Amino acid sequence: MTNAKLASIKKERVEAAVLFAAKNIPGVDENTLHKFLDFVNTTNDFGLITKHELLEKMRLIRKYIPSTCQYSLMMLAELLELHSQETAFA
Repeated sequence: MTNAKLASIKKERVEAAVLFAAKNIPGVDENTLHKFLDFVNTTNDFGLITKHELLEKMRLIRKYIPSTCQYSLMMLAELLELHSQETAFA
């Protein structure tokens, strides 16, 4: 497997993680999670997305929509195993 595939996630998995978090994790903000998912799906490509791209989208959501919940994005990052120094996207 190439490094690109190892560093990528299917967008279906991102959507499944958002739905799981919204239904099952106390304290997450469903609105934040759904805004994030909408942002991820802004392109018509429904295949793979890199972990770096996901973290960057989380950072941009926090930057330009300050009402979003950082805790919710951090929980989602953990569910998607986005382990990185970049996880601090505040």
